[in-house]
Amino acid sequence: MNFSKVQVETKEPYLVVKHKLFKVPCADYEGTLRSYLDPYKEEAVQEYVSNYLAWAEDPGIVGLVGVEKKGEHVIIDAAVRYEAKK
Repeated sequence: MNFSKVQVETKEPYLVVKHKLFKVPCADYEGTLRSYLDPYKEEAVQEYVSNYLAWAEDPGIVGLVGVEKKGEHVIIDAAVRYEAKK
C-alpha cells in the first residue's frame, strides 16, 4: 500500500468524542425499531441513539456504535461527538 499521495486536513470546529453506554430492555428497544428488518444492524442502532439524544435534548452527533444483546437487555456503546468548547 502506498499512502504517499493522501492529504489530511484538520478543520475547525474541533470535536470531542464521548462513549456512552446504554442499557435498554430488549422489548423497548425492538419495539422502537419495528420498521427495521434487523434492529441490530448499525443503521438501526444509530437511529435509536439519535432519537434518544433528541429526546434528552443532548446536542451530540452519533458516530460508530456497537450493540450486544445480553439476556433481557440490549447494551449499546455509542461514540457521540460534541463541538469542543474553547
